[in-house]
Parts: sequence; C-alpha cells; structure tokens
Amino acid sequence: EDAQKNASELQHLRQIAGQLQHELQEEQKKRQLEQEAVEDAQRSVSELQNLRQRAGQLQRELKEEREKRKIEEQAAAENAHQNASDLQHLRQRERQLQREVEAAERSCKQEERRAQQCLAEAEAAAIQEQA
Repeated sequence: EDAQKNASELQHLRQIAGQLQHELQEEQKKRQLEQEAVEDAQRSVSELQNLRQRAGQLQRELKEEREKRKIEEQAAAENAHQNASDLQHLRQRERQLQREVEAAERSCKQEERRAQQCLAEAEAAAIQEQA
C-alpha cells in the first residue's frame, strides 16, 4: 500500500516536474524573445541616431551650399552691374569720339576750302602779275 502510494506520489511529482520543466522552457523562450526585442530596439535607436546625425550633416551642407550660391549670385549681380556701367562708359566714350571725328572732319573741310581759296587767290595773283 505504501509502495502504491509512493508510486502514485512519484507519478504525480513527475507530472509536476514535467509541467514545471515546460513552464521553465516557456519562460526561457519569453526571456529570449524579450532579449531579441531589446536588441532590436537598441539597433533601432542606434540607426535613428545615425540618421539624425546624417540629417544634421546634410542640413549643414545645404546651408553652406545656399550661402555659397548667395555669394556667387551677389558676385554675378555685381559683375553684371559693373559690366553695365563699363558698357555705358564705353558708349559715352564712343559718342565723344564720334563728335571729335565729326569736328575734325569739319575742320578738315574748312581747311580744304581755305587752301582752295588761297590757291585760287595765288593763281589769280599770278595771272594778274603776268598781265
């Protein structure tokens, strides 16, 4: 009777041990899944930090490029203004030279007429002397 009772109790303890072993395995699986979830979360946080750093770097580069473009545009505008000013001065100088050329041409014509008149007077004087 004791042996049967012991066997029954042993059977019962074996069932409990099996159940506890199963529960232990389930807990270990849960712990492993939790650990994997923690590692995934850590990787996500690390990747997010990298992305934030990259975004910050890109933002700085964008700011630098915008500043460079602004400086280049300003220089181009100044060059365009200077070119327009130079062109205006060249046109003024061209008009001035044109006026000087026209004045020189008028002077040449006047001198030519005077020379022709002097020549005519000299010829008339020569003819009068011969006569």
